[in-house]
Amino acid sequence: MNDNIFHTFELLIKSLSVGSPLQNILFYTFILLLLSINIFLIRRKRDVSTNKLADADQIKIDRNTAEKKHPDYERLYQQSKDLEAENASLKAELLALGEELELSYNKSDKLNEQLVDILACLDLTISYDEHLWDWSIDVANNQLTLSEYGLRVRGYPPGTKLTWIDALDIISDDYRKQVETALTISLNTGADFSMVYKITPINGTRERWVSSFGKMIFRVDGTPLRLKGKFTFTYNDQMV
Repeated sequence: MNDNIFHTFELLIKSLSVGSPLQNILFYTFILLLLSINIFLIRRKRDVSTNKLADADQIKIDRNTAEKKHPDYERLYQQSKDLEAENASLKAELLALGEELELSYNKSDKLNEQLVDILACLDLTISYDEHLWDWSIDVANNQLTLSEYGLRVRGYPPGTKLTWIDALDIISDDYRKQVETALTISLNTGADFSMVYKITPINGTRERWVSSFGKMIFRVDGTPLRLKGKFTFTYNDQMV
C-alpha cells in the first residue's frame, strides 16, 4: 500500500513538473508570488470600497450636523434678497417722484416767465396806448401815413398803403360820418382837426377809443401841404 501511495505521489509530481528541479522551483515560486499579489489587490480594493462608504457616511453626518448647527442661513439669505429688491423698488419710486417734482418746478418756472412776459407786454401796451403816435394826410393824393404801431392796432399789416377815405371803414358807424365831415373841412379850409371816436380793427381785435388831433402844414406860398397830427388811445367816449 505504501508503494501505491508513493507511486501515486511520484506520478503527481511528474505531472506537475515543468522541467528540471530548478525550473520547477522558479515556476512555482512565481505562481505563489502572483497569488500573493492577487490576494493583496483584492483586499486593497475591498478596503478602499469600505473607506469610500465610510467617507460618504461621514460626509452625510457632517452635512446633517452643519444643517442642524446653521439651519437659518438659507432663510436669512432669502430675506436679504427680498430687502435688496424692496430697496431697489423704493429707490425707483423716489427717483420717479424726484423727476415729477423737477418737472413741476420747471413748469412753474415757465409759467412764472410767461406771466412776467405777459405783464411786461401789458405794461408796454399801456405805455403804447398812452404814447402820442404820428399820422398825416397828403392833401395832393389823400394818402394816409401811419406809424407801424398805428397800422397794427387798426388791424393792417406793416407797410400797408391806404387813403384816409379807406381808413374810414374801421371807424364805428356812430362816428364815421362825423370824422369824415371834420377831415373834409380841415383838408379844404386848413382848420385844425380834433376828435374822439371808436374804431373796429379789421382783424377782429377789440374795439378801441382814439383821441386824434392835427394841424395843417402849408407850403411857402401858403397852399396846404399835409394835415399832420398825433393820436393816442383813451377810454373817454365824449367828442371833443
